[in-house]
Amino acid sequence: RKGSDLDPETKTQLDRERNKKHAKATRLRKKVYVKCLEEQATELAEQNNRMKQEREWREANRRAVLETRRRVVHTMLHYRHAGVTDRNKWAKIVDEGRFTLALPVTPYRSFKRSEVVGNGLRILHGLDMVFADIRSIAVWMQTISREATSVGQSVGHTVGQQASEVVWDYTILDAVASGDGNGGGDGGDGGNGG
Repeated sequence: RKGSDLDPETKTQLDRERNKKHAKATRLRKKVYVKCLEEQATELAEQNNRMKQEREWREANRRAVLETRRRVVHTMLHYRHAGVTDRNKWAKIVDEGRFTLALPVTPYRSFKRSEVVGNGLRILHGLDMVFADIRSIAVWMQTISREATSVGQSVGHTVGQQASEVVWDYTILDAVASGDGNGGGDGGDGGNGG
């Protein structure tokens, strides 16, 4: 029947039923929508927790790697300073087949010309080259000890020419680079301590 043929009471009753069905359908849609939002929120919260745990794990791993590297570098520098050439000790901290050490070219040290690459660097591949460098340090330190006959006596050297000149002073107790020969450090006085 058409709406105009109905009496007002029936029309009101039909409107109420239609509104009831519409309200029920809206409540069901809202309930489904809210449930969907809750599921998404739960999923996003779980994903956020997983990502947070992964970040924390990565950060803890990064810190552990940095600490391991710091300890290895500290141990390596200690071994180098102390003159340790025991291959077994070095093998505990470096992979001999992949180990490479880059050092600045120092004119007061002995080394093979083949170790020098561009930019004033020496590249040492493997432990045999590192051990040779350690022996070179020992020879240099012995030379310093022989030249300085008393504690605190200054021994000076100048190596190089003009712009590339390196000047350093040292005593039996220490060895300190002190200038580039062009007004830096001790003023390029030839390393005579004054």
